[in-house]
Amino acid sequence: MARGSSALKLWAISYLTTAVAAMTGGTYHGLFGILGDVGATILWEVTVYAIGLTSLTMLAASVTTVVAPGRRIFWIVPIVAKFVVFAWWMSHHDAFVYVIADLALAILGIVVLHAWHSLRTGDKAHVRVIVAMLIAVAGAVLQQWKLSLHAHFDHNDLYHMAQIISLIVLSRALLAMRA
Repeated sequence: MARGSSALKLWAISYLTTAVAAMTGGTYHGLFGILGDVGATILWEVTVYAIGLTSLTMLAASVTTVVAPGRRIFWIVPIVAKFVVFAWWMSHHDAFVYVIADLALAILGIVVLHAWHSLRTGDKAHVRVIVAMLIAVAGAVLQQWKLSLHAHFDHNDLYHMAQIISLIVLSRALLAMRA
């Protein structure tokens, strides 16, 4: 991946939207009782749409990374349409399960794209992308199981630690692709 490439820009945007989602989601959960209805609603919606944008940009970055330029449009249009449907749906629904479903669909697409590319080219950096996605999924599963290691380190903390590790592994994969 060349410096300044579209793929690299999309990966960078996905990290930014992930950071926004983490910041607003953490603030929502940490300060819910003192935010008031309007503040809580704003933070929740920013969190939801930031995660939706992360889903969009990570999947688009994967396509831009592994699909030939002339064929990308056939992938990008449905990805953007998925985000538009997600945004419309979330404007009418509040349950986080829909956010999880959208992100799970994106992760599945990312894993398939990078597995296909790695098998086709032998480039092991793409296996690291798959590992990063599987770590993120494992963290989500542990969170849903409500697994806690300590009274002060609950299932949400465990999930966020897995997310951090996933982002580190993903960063290492992206750096390996640039080498």
